[in-house]
Amino acid sequence: MANEIQEWEQKREELLTLTNLVRDGLDGWYKAGQALLEIRDRKLYLGRYDSFEDYCVTEFQESVRRCYQMMQAVTIKNEGKVEIEMSESATRALGKAPPEKRAEIVETIVERKDGKITAKAVAEAINDQPSESEPEAKTPVEQIDKFNLHMTYLLLDLERFAKEEFGYSVPITSCKSLVSQLKKQLKESRLTHDCPWCGGSPGGCQECCGTGKVTRLMAESAPEELR
Repeated sequence: MANEIQEWEQKREELLTLTNLVRDGLDGWYKAGQALLEIRDRKLYLGRYDSFEDYCVTEFQESVRRCYQMMQAVTIKNEGKVEIEMSESATRALGKAPPEKRAEIVETIVERKDGKITAKAVAEAINDQPSESEPEAKTPVEQIDKFNLHMTYLLLDLERFAKEEFGYSVPITSCKSLVSQLKKQLKESRLTHDCPWCGGSPGGCQECCGTGKVTRLMAESAPEELR
């Protein structure tokens, strides 16, 4: 019991410290956003407030949307490992670029715009980025691998959205499970083996639908004399 009281007192002190950081940093969004993220992720608001949203409105008279905007900007900056100071609006605009490109984009703007990093400059720099064309998938196996890769990218985008203000309702755990199952099924459907029935001959046979190729499971389940 004593340990629980001590732990509760410690969390209350941490919440007070971070809340003061948010108040002091409302004009300096980065420190405020960092403090809000810690309060939310560690659920330090519990015990005094029913929810994180209730905490934001009560303590700062700020809209929940405003608090989430600052948190989103901090996440964008941290994910991109951007060390140069910039405005919150410019940082949120930077969120449209992949994390691995963000620091490079900011450095390009600094060189081009004499250090003036605005949301408009960020948007222009992102649009100027050369598009990375994917090599064309030529074989059926490569095409399925490409589909799986696209689903991986889709899931990453979905995970990022789920962390944003309007993504809280996304059932990300269920989505991960469904995508994982679909990727597994697609992988198992690849025609990776010569057909045991026709030996992979041109024109194939009825078993391989004329392709000369079968899946791994089909090859393994073929009669032993054909393997």
